[in-house]
Amino acid sequence: MKVSDISLKKKIGALTVLQILASSVVAVSLLMVFSSITGSMREMTGYEEIKSSALRGNVAMLKAREYEAEFLIRHDEKWSARVENSIAEVNRSLDRLDSINRNHKIKEHSATARKLAGQYLERFKKLADNARSNGFNQQLIADEIGRASCRERG
Repeated sequence: MKVSDISLKKKIGALTVLQILASSVVAVSLLMVFSSITGSMREMTGYEEIKSSALRGNVAMLKAREYEAEFLIRHDEKWSARVENSIAEVNRSLDRLDSINRNHKIKEHSATARKLAGQYLERFKKLADNARSNGFNQQLIADEIGRASCRERG
């Protein structure tokens, strides 16, 4: 059977089937692309949430350092409580980060940050106790910080 022997109606029917198949392939390809885009958008949303949590943790840590200085300068206990609250905020930011994150490396950094925040708070409490016990004498506080720093290094 030659192509010229096929009726025009059959040729149009075959062409229509080919167009439908080609359209189906294009449609499936588009669906796959849109699914990939949606997945990427979800990842980007996760990325933005991770970035936001990390930024909140950084800000809370900076506030803790500011409140530490205020405590030592003003000799007022409200600043000591604010340091503790800021470190609690650091930990809440890390909790949020851990709940939305799947990346192993970020989880390692989060664990390290949590450990360092705990160490900072522990050292601040010792510093605050020493400051209170020596009447907020700035020279005695500085000497204690220097001794603690030397113990850590050597």
